[in-house]
Amino acid sequence: MSLRSELTPAFGGTTDITGFAAGSTWSRMTQLRHWLVSAPLTALEIDPNSPVAYGNKGIVLITAGRAREAFSSPQIALRLSPKDPAASTWHFFLCHAHVHLQQYSEAIEECRRLINLNKLDWLSYVDLISAYGATGQSEMAQQMLAELNAIRPDFTVQWFQQVGYAPSSNPQFRREYDDIVDGLRKAGVREH
Repeated sequence: MSLRSELTPAFGGTTDITGFAAGSTWSRMTQLRHWLVSAPLTALEIDPNSPVAYGNKGIVLITAGRAREAFSSPQIALRLSPKDPAASTWHFFLCHAHVHLQQYSEAIEECRRLINLNKLDWLSYVDLISAYGATGQSEMAQQMLAELNAIRPDFTVQWFQQVGYAPSSNPQFRREYDDIVDGLRKAGVREH
């Protein structure tokens, strides 16, 4: 069984986007989500040395509930193209995979590395705050929350939970995502 056929059910169906423009907005969004699963896999079939495809395969695996498998792809992308404009995104995928697996010390290290590369990447702050909250490091969580609020003052747990559920209906992904949300609550992020 190919990785593509294994991942497709996690995103609710086929990766075929024929007729993308037809149908409702929800239908188009579902088709787009399926295409996003397929794109990095197809790109690697075409060019097995594509750093962008490797990097994006990492987030596909995370959203498919397979975070344990998500590390090697962004690491390969970073080895292939360490100064790539997308390198900070690949570091985020590493940070995010660690948080999904509750590997908090590794997540904290990777998220801090990412923030040093790109202080405006608000998602890295979210994962870092969650990791600090989950490990009871409330002072550090509050410090990072102040920085997040400077970048994204409208950030709330409720909003983040809604946005985070959109990419995948996979039950494993959602359980892991709920743990991230729980870490945010423990860190004192406002609910609404």
